[in-house]
Amino acid sequence: MSPITREYIENIFKPLENGDYKALFAVVQDDVHWTVVNPNIKSFDVAGVYDKAGFVKAIAPLNACFPSPLALTIQHILVDQGGHTAAVELRAQAIANNAMKFDNFYTWICEFDDSPQPKIKAVRAYLDSAHVKAIIDSNH
Repeated sequence: MSPITREYIENIFKPLENGDYKALFAVVQDDVHWTVVNPNIKSFDVAGVYDKAGFVKAIAPLNACFPSPLALTIQHILVDQGGHTAAVELRAQAIANNAMKFDNFYTWICEFDDSPQPKIKAVRAYLDSAHVKAIIDSNH
């Protein structure tokens, strides 16, 4: 495997700042193990464990709360010394369809496979679930 670098991570996450998810999802395996914490408690509807298609479906109610795709701004990127895992902190700031302010922070721990062009094989996503639940509940 070519170890992942900060530059590689930035290149796949930077388009999220314009609400463009194509570059990211192009390097996510279809059978990714995407965990939205906490799947054991399931404190809000998005919490769970998904493959790529399942994750996209799970976040659809959140995405429907906004007039355009939610933009995620990179706050920090950390890559482990072995170049197999990256932690990416993101921030979303938007106004929901009902005029409610949305300001949420996310941390995604991304594990990469051994392919020459590394793909994401697992994600653990941490976020303010109460804020996401409030946005979804107040917009549906």
